[in-house]
Amino acid sequence: MTQEFFRAVRGRGVYRLLKDLTDSDIVVDIVSGTSAGGVNGILLGYALCNEKEISSCNELWRDAGDIMQLIHDPNTSPEKIHSILNSEFYLEKIKAGIATMPTIDKTNDDVSPLRELDLFLTGTDVYGKVYTWFDDQGHAIDVKDHRAVFILKHRVNRK
Repeated sequence: MTQEFFRAVRGRGVYRLLKDLTDSDIVVDIVSGTSAGGVNGILLGYALCNEKEISSCNELWRDAGDIMQLIHDPNTSPEKIHSILNSEFYLEKIKAGIATMPTIDKTNDDVSPLRELDLFLTGTDVYGKVYTWFDDQGHAIDVKDHRAVFILKHRVNRK
């Protein structure tokens, strides 16, 4: 899906015809994702905002997307593990994927303008945030919330 959204915004293939027939733009301005969808959201957002070619990241999933490579070694000490997956391994792969994205050849594209893009990523806070909530009867309930949301924003001509 990430590849198709990218192709649609860039006006490639059938999307060029669709844009011409409807005299409209195809814009992606909000992206959200969790887990692999979050990684794809990061890659799509980066490619769109920086005029980079996302297709170069196909190898990232083929070569490094194997769940067996991402899971921690079972012999690793529990004190050294802060998540189920080995995020350090994959972080390096994502950085390399972004670093090797080539600049887009704009000659054949019918690009829709990108003025802003908001990226919402969900994650898990392993330790959680503890707070007390009171039910309708006034009874205290201790809650441990493991939800984490990261919001990244891109605006044209702004840092």
